[in-house]
Amino acid sequence: MAIGTAETVNDYRACAGSRPGGRCNYGELMEFMRSARERTPWTDANHAVYKDNGRLNEVETAKKCYQKYQERGRFMNFPANKAMKGNVWEWNDYIMKLGDRVNFVHQKKNHLAPEGVFEEFDRVRDDINKARAGDHGDHLIEAARGRMRMPVYTKSLGNNPATNEQWRTVDWAETANKGRAAGFDAAAEIRTFLNGFYRNPTPTADDNAAARHFHVFRSYKYTNDRAVSCGGRGMQKV
Repeated sequence: MAIGTAETVNDYRACAGSRPGGRCNYGELMEFMRSARERTPWTDANHAVYKDNGRLNEVETAKKCYQKYQERGRFMNFPANKAMKGNVWEWNDYIMKLGDRVNFVHQKKNHLAPEGVFEEFDRVRDDINKARAGDHGDHLIEAARGRMRMPVYTKSLGNNPATNEQWRTVDWAETANKGRAAGFDAAAEIRTFLNGFYRNPTPTADDNAAARHFHVFRSYKYTNDRAVSCGGRGMQKV
């Protein structure tokens, strides 16, 4: 990741910060990766929350991040090439390569890492995946109910920590079971919908947004599968 002393490798310059060894704190790292279109600066004092042990409190910090972008009215990904060296320009490529790098360090240098750091990484990845599913859920439910002939059932994913609003998504198991009981070819109905919604060759704007979510879900699944195969780590399914 982009934490370390200044260097240039394949158009990548690592963040140089105020922590020992030139490492960046959260605010410095986010300010370093800030897109030119994002005018409000990041600061550690305003946008980071730390635990008593000095590690970042990821949930409370995420809330501050959410509030910052809510004020702007738009959420933006940081440029992937600023976060990792190796000509990483595409967001999903960044997610998978980050997971591979963490797995490599876990295998080779686990004994040198602070206690619990890899478990924290897995938990945060799990939380991000659930948040993306929750954010996408209302759109998925609306599209499924508008395009499928059989009833669509939903399930809760918990509450959004920043707003306390409930996250919901389609409960595919219950939808399939009750659809079959009602005489539908549930598997074919669901397959046709998912192919049209996520892989439509002539997509609507909503289909394009859904496809982007789908590719991110696949990237997170890849990182989870690799974590399981490379060290017995992994996240829960949502």
